[in-house]
Amino acid sequence: DSLKERLSRTHPIGYSLSGVVEELGEGVEGLAPGDAVVCSGAEYAHHAELVSVPRQMAVPVPAGVDQKSASFAPVAAIAMQAVRRSGAGLGETVAVIGLGLVGLLTCQLLRRAGCIVIGFDPKPAKVQASLGSGAVESVQDEAAALKAVEKATGGLGADAVVICAASDSDDPINLAA
Repeated sequence: DSLKERLSRTHPIGYSLSGVVEELGEGVEGLAPGDAVVCSGAEYAHHAELVSVPRQMAVPVPAGVDQKSASFAPVAAIAMQAVRRSGAGLGETVAVIGLGLVGLLTCQLLRRAGCIVIGFDPKPAKVQASLGSGAVESVQDEAAALKAVEKATGGLGADAVVICAASDSDDPINLAA
């Protein structure tokens, strides 16, 4: 298939879901029909009424956790992996670029890990939301972002930068540098 042809086809959307097991394939262990599960995987966990997901991409939802809360697990796992990969530790300054859902979860995790979090997003509402999600300062323009990091670190720069932005440009990468 040519790339142009592949891009012209429709594709299911989504990469995470929570739901209830309706039936199991042969040899599947650890789950039963009626079990609440959370699933991830761009090739399988689509936003649909009925999906078929490999067992290794489905995790039982613990008793007492509702489906809405469980649905955040795959997205939170992305944020958690970003925090782990950043290597940031207690007392370090971390800039988070992009304050959508993953960015806000990243801010929360970093703050709870004892980091000083500075957020950046061009949208004022997202900047405001990050202040309630652990950022000690959050700004919406690049010049202010550089000044905020310089002020927080005494001119040394951030210990880590986590990019959670979706963009067609390389501006987030340039800002991180």
